[in-house]
Amino acid sequence: MKSAKILIIMTTYNGSNYVVEQLDSIMMQSVSNFDLLVSDDHSSDGTWSLLKKAAKQNARISLRQPAIRQGNAGKHFIEVIVNENISSYDYILFSDQDDIWDQDKIERALDIMCFKNVHAYSSNVTAFWEDGNTKLLLKSQQQRKYDYLFEAAGPGCTYCVDKSVIHAFKDYLADIDLDKIMLHDWLIYGFCRIRGFSWWIDDKSVLLYRQHSSNVIGSGASFAAKIRRMQMLRSGRVFQQLRELINQLQPDMSDKISSRWWLLRNVKHLRRRKRDRYILFILILIGLINV
Repeated sequence: MKSAKILIIMTTYNGSNYVVEQLDSIMMQSVSNFDLLVSDDHSSDGTWSLLKKAAKQNARISLRQPAIRQGNAGKHFIEVIVNENISSYDYILFSDQDDIWDQDKIERALDIMCFKNVHAYSSNVTAFWEDGNTKLLLKSQQQRKYDYLFEAAGPGCTYCVDKSVIHAFKDYLADIDLDKIMLHDWLIYGFCRIRGFSWWIDDKSVLLYRQHSSNVIGSGASFAAKIRRMQMLRSGRVFQQLRELINQLQPDMSDKISSRWWLLRNVKHLRRRKRDRYILFILILIGLINV
């Protein structure tokens, strides 16, 4: 592990209130053989100035900005993967701008990947709010056969993937419409499951997952967050990238996922948590979820 080349990809946008604390938590990791590539989506609040100051102080930090503003974090992460030469790295991790990493986050991910002999890793997280409240978010329930159709492996900020995944994923991205991408973590997880890359979900929380009004998805713990998730599912936007994935890599599934009867018969395979399977069954039954 000490000889491995590790890259952390962080995307930022107007994160001046939090980004320095996150950078500090990354730089205090128990391993030091990593580079941090920060891509800023043309912030207007001073984030870019803070990033330039940090990069001057630490040679492991490099900065970039996309040619045009990406508009959401998922599309931004994908833009970095597509346009940056990251093929020399053995492991890639993803970072949000506003979390706080445990000191052993990288070390634990790589140790587990080596011990379990898997291609990809994610973990539980601890959501925290400005008022001091915290909540452990469990994502490590047993993986189901088709869980990638309706959920990711947890927040993308916990992901670590090896070079075989990144090389294959970059090849896949070369042939799809990138404008349809919304959630990079769901897309990466689905890609790995369909392609047969092994994935381990750690039952330990390895970071503090900050919750505030600008979260794209967030913990889902609040009623407002649940409403946002429902609106996203009903809009069909999050399924556009899923259909791209299925049509290209698993075409025999394309008709199946369009069938309400098939979804109902296989609902036990669609979500990892039992409660979520019950809820999903009802939503499909009454026609509120259509892939």
